Amino acid sequence: MQVTLDPFTLMLVMSTGFLVLTCIFVGIMYLIVSRKVRVTSAYLCGEDEKDFSKSLSPGGSPMYWGATEVLKKCLKTLRESIHTGFIDDWFSLMIPFMMVLVVISVAASIIVGGV
Repeated sequence: MQVTLDPFTLMLVMSTGFLVLTCIFVGIMYLIVSRKVRVTSAYLCGEDEKDFSKSLSPGGSPMYWGATEVLKKCLKTLRESIHTGFIDDWFSLMIPFMMVLVVISVAASIIVGGV
């Protein structure tokens, strides 16, 4: 007995099957990875890891502050021109920007030899 499915039902069955398999795979990977324990400590110029009360990586706030200070004039101009409340203003800025990106990507693909 041969069963034929219409394309929508077949897509639904296949998607559900892949979703179930993905959930099983993620669950197994989580069980495997969660059991790993770091055996070696981080190299901290000869100091023990417990001697550091703060995290080992700097936060992002100094970088954010530096970027906003350097780009303050540019950010102010963009904020005043984009955040007007009219969608037409946003489109008038984004469409030329997207066109520049398209031209750059087409030029790059021609240079590389893709098209």
